[in-house]
Amino acid sequence: MPAPHLPEFRLRAVQLAREGTAPVAKIARDLGISESRPRTWMAQADADENGAGRRLAGAEKRELAELRGRDRLLEQENEIPRRAAACFARENVFPQIAFRLARELAADGMDAAAAGRALGVPRSGYYEWKERPVPALVKRAWW
Repeated sequence: MPAPHLPEFRLRAVQLAREGTAPVAKIARDLGISESRPRTWMAQADADENGAGRRLAGAEKRELAELRGRDRLLEQENEIPRRAAACFARENVFPQIAFRLARELAADGMDAAAAGRALGVPRSGYYEWKERPVPALVKRAWW
């Protein structure tokens, strides 16, 4: 979601508030924003410029978001072998089981491509298997 105010607008609001020629409340009213906006922007600008306070700088926020995303992906990829071990302990037909497990993982919101890589299943084979009708004998045995 893009920021509702342009960076230049924010910078100018911070400059006006730092000049101290008018109260922050009046500057905010004149700019048509809430009084808390310039205060928040000033705190963020302080953190970006000198690392002041407990607030993360903009670059640190982006890095943290990226690291959290990578962590979530790694957690999902670690879940794949756990589920595969449980599934393979019950069954002994590898490709169909691997495809079925990849489908279950994808239904749980995990990346089907990552599941395929971890299970050693080619993506094209998975999608080909997924489109095939399920034989009645297999339905009775697995579903």
